[in-house]
Amino acid sequence: MYSMQTRTLIDALDQASRTRKKLPEEPLVISLRPMSGVGNCYDNASIESFWSRMKDELRGEMLFDDLLHARTAVYKWVHLFYNRKRMHSSLNFMSPIEF
Repeated sequence: MYSMQTRTLIDALDQASRTRKKLPEEPLVISLRPMSGVGNCYDNASIESFWSRMKDELRGEMLFDDLLHARTAVYKWVHLFYNRKRMHSSLNFMSPIEF
């Protein structure tokens, strides 16, 4: 089972920097606090959008034989499509890797 431990966060940041193949030009500030107050409907807007798109775009692959198959499909969608190829309106219609 995964949890939000420091090691998990550091591993995710390491993987992101390896994928991007360069360090940010300016210092990077990472905030783990909620963006607004308790009960504000905009707290989860971006992650809810992410889950919705993933479910829509993986619709044909949502019946998995086992946990490994499910993890592999989600990993490929996130790391090979969503981050590298999919255009995002919030990023001026660029992929996250282009941005």
